[in-house]
Amino acid sequence: MVWLLLPMIAVAGVMMVEGFYAARNAADTAYDRLLMASVLAISERVVVERGELVVDLPYVALDMLSSAAQDRVFYRVVGPNETVVTGYADLPELPDDVDLLAGEPVFFNAVYKDTDVRVAALNRAFVFSDRTEYYRVEVAQTKGERVLLMQEILLRAATRAGILILLAGVITWFGVAKGLAPLTRLQEAVARRSPAELRPIQHDVPQEVAALVRAINTLMARLETNIESVQRFISDAAHQLRTPLATIRGQAELALDQQDSDEVAETLAALAKSTKRTSRLADQLLSLSRISRSEAGRDTHSGVNLTKLASDVTREFVPNGLKPDQEISFEGDEVIKVHGDALLLEELLSNLLENAAQYCPPEAMIDVSVRANGAGTAILDIRDDGPGIAPEERQNVFERFYRVAGSGEQGCGLGLAIVKEIATQHGGHVTVGDGADGTGTTVRVKLPLVL
Repeated sequence: MVWLLLPMIAVAGVMMVEGFYAARNAADTAYDRLLMASVLAISERVVVERGELVVDLPYVALDMLSSAAQDRVFYRVVGPNETVVTGYADLPELPDDVDLLAGEPVFFNAVYKDTDVRVAALNRAFVFSDRTEYYRVEVAQTKGERVLLMQEILLRAATRAGILILLAGVITWFGVAKGLAPLTRLQEAVARRSPAELRPIQHDVPQEVAALVRAINTLMARLETNIESVQRFISDAAHQLRTPLATIRGQAELALDQQDSDEVAETLAALAKSTKRTSRLADQLLSLSRISRSEAGRDTHSGVNLTKLASDVTREFVPNGLKPDQEISFEGDEVIKVHGDALLLEELLSNLLENAAQYCPPEAMIDVSVRANGAGTAILDIRDDGPGIAPEERQNVFERFYRVAGSGEQGCGLGLAIVKEIATQHGGHVTVGDGADGTGTTVRVKLPLVL
């Protein structure tokens, strides 16, 4: 209502300013005609007797102008050489820009006896036997009637504008109230919903907000999917943590019951191994949760030098990440920049290297390479000559907590799930294929280049 009525009031104000000038012109036009009629009536009664101008003043010509008590009329007849024949000799002089030689009447505003007046003047000629002379008739009238007429016109215009604005406001009020009634019902229906109720909104709404309702329904569907994903994640995480925690508890109780120091040391070593594996699982769970909430990969970032990042992570991984006799190599000299978050990409590389080292036997070879394919894509390959992954299982390895059957390793099944999540957030994707010469495994990550 405010955004509607304020512009209407502003427009009405502009119209009132225009109406003021229009009303003034209308009042001047109407009363100027009366002034001109008086001037003509007086000029027609000017005659020459014995070589002098004589005025037989028709007072009715002035009475028609002074019918109202608030207006007064003044006149003057000026002969040759600016001699006053009759009337008020002290009437205001003609302005310098007034030209009466053309014989057309002129009108101008002046001040007479401290009162605003409107003056009409007309030049007329009379002919003697040997010359032509001119005389001028002037009639002045105070502006009381003009002002009253102008005020009346403005008052009527303002009244019409006010009534129009009022009617528009009332009509709009009822129209908007009727139009928003479905939204009020929608608000009440949504307010009655429980926090767990995320089904789509099915209420009838105005066409103008139908797109908003569709967007809300889409958001609620995404929320429902995310909530279900979180619930599955919590359930799977609790299930995955239950077994190692039970193992740790059993080993701790066994160590308490044992008396032989060698057996206690052996049990404690197993306990430490289980604790390390459980700690790794907890770290992976925290990483996956943090990555799932992160929006970093979806934003526009400054370029990350993928070649240098991969080289640094590979170098840091060598001292403690490899099994005995395992070897690792790196290939990539060209500066290749991708959009992304350096910490998340480092997490991606670390998980790929840990997976390769964990599932490859001793004396295995792991190759890391970074290159660009010439089509605006950076390619990161982690290749090993380990046991490989069967083609029918390659899509499953990206699921959370999935482990390849018969691998002989007790991983937590989250490494490749984290890799896929990070790659997806950075606008890329990850695939699993055969290694060199058809043996082992190649994990390939493709990311958009900084162009």
